Amino acid sequence: MGNSSSSKRRKCSPGSPQHNKDSTQTTKRNNWVEDRSPHHSFSGSREVNRSLQQHICNENDLEKSYHNEKVGNISMLYKDDIRKKNESQETKNLHTENKMLTLDNDNLKSERRELISKLEGHKEELMQHKKEIDDLKTRLSKLASDRLTDNNPNITDLSDDNRAIKVGEKFIELYNNEWSDAFEELTEVSKMEEVEAIKYLFDTIKKIFDKCKETAEGHSNKLEEAILEFTGNEEIHPMLAMSLKVYKDERKRMFRNTVPSTKTIIQAIAPSKERILGKLNIYVEAATIICWLMCIQDPPMVLYTTKKGKKFDGKFFSAYTERGKRVAFPVWPALLLCNDGPVVQKGIAQGKNKKKRNLASISPSATNNNEKAHTLELENNTLTTLNTDYQESGTDTLIRVLSKDIQELDINTLTRVVP
Repeated sequence: MGNSSSSKRRKCSPGSPQHNKDSTQTTKRNNWVEDRSPHHSFSGSREVNRSLQQHICNENDLEKSYHNEKVGNISMLYKDDIRKKNESQETKNLHTENKMLTLDNDNLKSERRELISKLEGHKEELMQHKKEIDDLKTRLSKLASDRLTDNNPNITDLSDDNRAIKVGEKFIELYNNEWSDAFEELTEVSKMEEVEAIKYLFDTIKKIFDKCKETAEGHSNKLEEAILEFTGNEEIHPMLAMSLKVYKDERKRMFRNTVPSTKTIIQAIAPSKERILGKLNIYVEAATIICWLMCIQDPPMVLYTTKKGKKFDGKFFSAYTERGKRVAFPVWPALLLCNDGPVVQKGIAQGKNKKKRNLASISPSATNNNEKAHTLELENNTLTTLNTDYQESGTDTLIRVLSKDIQELDINTLTRVVP
């Protein structure tokens, strides 16, 4: 065992720790041998044996130490080997697991892309459905609005610049501007009397309105006839009639393209030899546009007029220069929202008070029955008139009417009139 250890030690490379340890042991052995030279050979055997035993023990200790160290190094190397193998196996396992996770990740990414693609497709379908729903809601709202506003003047589209209230504003501006200019031209240039000029302009606006109304109704009739001919029906169904509102609204929007020409209007309102020039022509053109807008409203607007001698109605007319209970002459027509509808713009009329009746010809002293009967009839008519005046004007007016003729009436009759 010692020889084996020595041979192993000799195989150690110079300069290594093991080689240095072996060299140290060899030096000690040589020193020990020198110490046992011949001049010491006669020492006691006990000392030799003790030294030899000590040397052998030291050798054994060194050998044990060397072997323990060698075993420890081998054990460490073995453990390192095992650890490296384990680490290598773990690394392989980790690589394998990593590859599997990478593959799973790629699969998940692919599934995610597919899900995102499906989600985008569903979003597009949802947006399309929402758009269709919004379109249907808009159509339904438009249909309900058309049904509600069709031929209904109480519902107004505030986004319409040509709605009835705006037309009313233009109508009164026509009186304040173009009518005033034309009136001035007729009275100052054409030397017309004031009342005659007012009557001429009043008749002109009426004729223009009537012509526009006739034209608008003719357009509507032609459209309905075409629809009846196209569908083969004898009358227009209510649902189909509501769809006509689209054409009505479009006609109102494009009113400048459908308004009757000035030439057509002039032919309708003026004699063949009469020429309309200057400010009067401007009045006719402006009146034609505004009357056309009145006639193409849904329902059409209406001009309300009055006549001489009628009761002055403050609900529809304002006074021109004089107030009174009766109309002296109309100046400007009133504008109604529709037939029998509310007033959009009041008209203008000259007022006058009713003339007093002359009762001097009524005589209560007639001698024959026919004359008495005639007198009673006249008295009855007079009483009716007086009673009407009393109800309208009160006692003061009645007293003024009777101031000249009080002597002509029987006291009993007067008592019946004034209680």
